[in-house]
Amino acid sequence: MIDEALCEFRDKANSRLLQAIEVIKLIWHHRNQCIVLVTYDPMFVPLVRLFGKNILLFEHNTTPLSNWSKHGLWQKLFFGNLNRMAQFRGQYKKLREQGAQVTYIGSPLLNENFSASSSQKDEHPLVFIVPSYRANISDLNRFPNIFHGPKVLVKKGAEQGSTLPDASRFDVEFVDRLEFQKNNRKIDAVVVTVQSRIRGTGWFNDAISNSTPIIVTNSKAATLLKETFPGYPFVDAELMMGDLEDLRDTLVEIRLFNSSNYIEKHNSALNDRFTDLCKSLNLEFELVCEIGESCR
Repeated sequence: MIDEALCEFRDKANSRLLQAIEVIKLIWHHRNQCIVLVTYDPMFVPLVRLFGKNILLFEHNTTPLSNWSKHGLWQKLFFGNLNRMAQFRGQYKKLREQGAQVTYIGSPLLNENFSASSSQKDEHPLVFIVPSYRANISDLNRFPNIFHGPKVLVKKGAEQGSTLPDASRFDVEFVDRLEFQKNNRKIDAVVVTVQSRIRGTGWFNDAISNSTPIIVTNSKAATLLKETFPGYPFVDAELMMGDLEDLRDTLVEIRLFNSSNYIEKHNSALNDRFTDLCKSLNLEFELVCEIGESCR
């Protein structure tokens, strides 16, 4: 996505400390250049910044929800004026409230170049995935017009601390691994239940990159998606008043959306914001991945 960046990939270490040491070695090797950490461990940032001249941090779920939590206080004490790049608008606003030096960049997408879907409505049984083990699967009970009928595959672990869907009304199966294919065909939708505008989910990115419709189950998730990927169509379960046939029609419309063109424009705007940030800081940069992560 950023052609000018040098990306290095390293094998993942066996512990957080060893991983931090590997990152420090990598930073020391490039210490005279600007380094972008596309993911980072907040615990070791104070140590890491001692070895790098200019370091930029790309935020994931590293933004403290409270200014006075232990994570918030740690970052106030030790992050100082480090330049941070926010993926989400809510994340950007929160970091500004906490006095951080932050720029809104956005959340990147992969362009998988999938061919356009057929406009013909497929009558096969619908298959949805709930891919996060932190998902609030209690939400399924609130929307029988959407989830009564389709097969719903849920990441194992999500059943902990949730009110399980009524087995007599919902066809739910808990599985170890979830993919965008099921029985040699693409799944019909990704269900996202995240309840935050600050901490997002990579499943938005993966679904859009795979041209797979997204169903969100609450207003915070809907706002997060609209702010991060403006203009991208999705199903807001709270606004879906129709029956399963209406849902099928909506999913067909979303699959026909030109995701490839959208991704190209979205990433171009993200690239421009990142380049503008580097120019404003007078930086020449290198892109450094956290250990075990790929830069794409």
